[in-house]
Amino acid sequence: MNYYVGIDFGGTGIKVGIINEDGEIQIKDSFVTDPQKSGEEIVKYIAECTQKVIKDSKLPEANILGVGIGSPGLLNPETGQLKVVVNVPNMNGIYITKQLRRSSGSLCSWTTMSTPCPSGNFTTVREKRISISLP
Repeated sequence: MNYYVGIDFGGTGIKVGIINEDGEIQIKDSFVTDPQKSGEEIVKYIAECTQKVIKDSKLPEANILGVGIGSPGLLNPETGQLKVVVNVPNMNGIYITKQLRRSSGSLCSWTTMSTPCPSGNFTTVREKRISISLP
């Protein structure tokens, strides 16, 4: 079975969940965002949180086909650069997709969504669009 990771990044928290190809939640966890940290530190922390959830899931990484992230602010879809991130201003100008790839090491492809994205929702990649809500 294949799996997808979804991340909801916000000004006060980060939610990470893994779903299977049927949209069933396999694992989820939440972490606190420190908006005072630099954008690079926040991105590294998001990658660390994601790696922790993947490790805790005990799912085979080879079967994780994609990672999607919802983020506040405006996103340039061509470059992956965040702009106008009011609640976490240190993320302004960050190329979040590129930096997450660099910080996550062996993780698969990343995609990024920006506002409007209802809090707690995420969408996976690979042409199959799945939205779920993490409580």
